[in-house]
Amino acid sequence: MPLGPRQPYRGAHRKLVLAFDIGTTYSGVSYSILDPGEVPQTQGVRRFPGQENNASDSKIPSILYYNKNGQVMAVGAEALLPHIMDQAEDENWTKVGWFKLHLRPHAASVEGKIDFVFSHPNGWGGAQQRRMRSAAVAADLIEDTPHGHARVTFVTEGEACIHFCVRSGLAANAFEGGTNIMVVDAGGGTVDISTYRMEGRDKINLEEISAPECLFQGSAIVGFRAREYLKHQLSGSRYGQDQDVDEMARQFDKTTKTIFRSPEDTAYIRFGSMRDKDPQYNIRNGQLTLSGAEVASIFKPSIEATKEGINRQCNDTADSISMIFLVGGFAASPWLFSQLSDYATSLHVGLSRPDTHTNKAVAEGAISFYLDHFVSVRVARFIYGANVRICYNPADPEHLRRVDKAYVDDAGIKRVKDAFQVVLPKGTRVSEQKEFTQPLTRLSRHVQSLQTVCASVIRYTGQLNHPRWTDLEPEAFTSLCTVEGDTSLVPHVPKDGPNGVYYTQDFHLILSFGLTELKAQLSWRENDEVDDA
Repeated sequence: MPLGPRQPYRGAHRKLVLAFDIGTTYSGVSYSILDPGEVPQTQGVRRFPGQENNASDSKIPSILYYNKNGQVMAVGAEALLPHIMDQAEDENWTKVGWFKLHLRPHAASVEGKIDFVFSHPNGWGGAQQRRMRSAAVAADLIEDTPHGHARVTFVTEGEACIHFCVRSGLAANAFEGGTNIMVVDAGGGTVDISTYRMEGRDKINLEEISAPECLFQGSAIVGFRAREYLKHQLSGSRYGQDQDVDEMARQFDKTTKTIFRSPEDTAYIRFGSMRDKDPQYNIRNGQLTLSGAEVASIFKPSIEATKEGINRQCNDTADSISMIFLVGGFAASPWLFSQLSDYATSLHVGLSRPDTHTNKAVAEGAISFYLDHFVSVRVARFIYGANVRICYNPADPEHLRRVDKAYVDDAGIKRVKDAFQVVLPKGTRVSEQKEFTQPLTRLSRHVQSLQTVCASVIRYTGQLNHPRWTDLEPEAFTSLCTVEGDTSLVPHVPKDGPNGVYYTQDFHLILSFGLTELKAQLSWRENDEVDDA
């Protein structure tokens, strides 16, 4: 399907859009300046402070230095400059790297009119998005107000990558109506896998057809695994100390990991001088020798996990996959590429990798997501619902087990706690306009207790298809958000109960899952009109 031209920006004021790809090992930034009546263009930041001598570099190391007072002293490429590293050691600065794994701009003419797009792994959700938005507030990028919060948009790395693939013109014939496309974003910390179906003939319209996957098997994990392997293998050598092993691991990351092609090839890791020797441990002239089979074994868990993820995505789709796009920094690995190419061939699926700039796919794709919005349907990755109290049924064994949690409400009805009401099942395909509604009722003998309402949205991440009780796997149930509203004007209907008059109040919990960020609100009838919070 030919990709039509992007439409001119229809806003009344100039606006700047910044997209941040905060990676585990490297980060990237892309931007677009929106001028009224002009067709937006996506631009990438190609040089950062500390890279002045480089002709062009679209990535910056995800490294920061803090002093003892928690003040940022150096960021990115500057943190790797020799004089900065010396100063950091002399003044006991704290180096922060790999921080993404712990989450499991100035222009006067557009001041206050800057929107930010943050990408994140497929496996992240509301909790991580809240932390990223809080970080944007702490960095003074946005105001800590509803208007400021609305200036931040989130997109999964998988969805950003499919936008990059479309806009980059990769295998344009793959984007024909009725075809299925998979994107494997092999990054530093994670490998994100997403699958889409191309719908429509007049314009690009993508629908997610399988729950996206997030595997913690990126290139950084290969590096961690290499260090553990070297530490174990050299435990009896005088070169098994942390200082030497750390240097070997750095060299493995820098060279061996990026050029390894075959188990038939011997790998050499230089870490010392010509005087460093320990033949028993294959160390000669300051370098360690590893067989190709050893290096392949270090890659193997990540490659096998990626193959399994691809296979699951293929099995989840009714129709065959026509093309797999491999992007991300880890995609540049010749060994990963060859292994996934062979696997795709065994599945009778084509695999394509951009010739260059695989590491800028997320940042540039995030800008396209903001401007083009190609994806209209997404798949729920988990089960979502609410914690409710249901009518007690003595014939139900599960109710009998919870008889000690049963109570009689103000209406005289015996109820049991810790029940889970599913609002949205896992795997449901949801359009952006689709809303899921759950009716809820409150009752109390005291009108004062019905002046406000509060409801929590619960996510279930366990293995059950139909979870009924939150006390069976408490660790699998997490609160995504809490919705509050002023219900002082909502009718309080008086009724007679066994203990006297009580009042009921009806409202609905409404969830929107079609966007890249969960939206939740409460709705009720107030003076014969529908209101929400």
